[in-house]
Amino acid sequence: MKLIKIRFTAWRDDREAPRSSDLQAKLDAWAGREHVLRGALLRVRQKQAGTASEVLNMEFDAIATELYNIEAVRQPLIDAEVAEVEQAQAALLKHKRVNTFGYQVFNDAGTEVVKIVDESGNDLPAKAVFAYEIVDTGPPLPQWAKKGRTRT
Repeated sequence: MKLIKIRFTAWRDDREAPRSSDLQAKLDAWAGREHVLRGALLRVRQKQAGTASEVLNMEFDAIATELYNIEAVRQPLIDAEVAEVEQAQAALLKHKRVNTFGYQVFNDAGTEVVKIVDESGNDLPAKAVFAYEIVDTGPPLPQWAKKGRTRT
């Protein structure tokens, strides 16, 4: 049995909750409206080329204002989501499993990692999300590994 010793550097017990469908729907609607407005803005600019039309200037200003208003409403929602992500990232580094050890367990040929276990040989929780660094590529076999199998 080939093992590589690792140290967990970040840990979350479960995957992140997906963005709420309501927020996603709003962001999608705003993105669609923004696309339409930017297209209209481009057409007005093309019409303005070579002319000094007050009507086109007013149309341009109205579209630019609406684009600004979309951004003014959308940005606080995005900022709140970014703050939540930053809090979740900070929590990843404070979990009780951070700085604990585990092992990569390789197949019999020693060519492929078949699973990652904790330092006692127990399987990790199925929904766990983690990061790790390699500590030792040739550690002595722990007691549980000398018995030839990992715990489940």
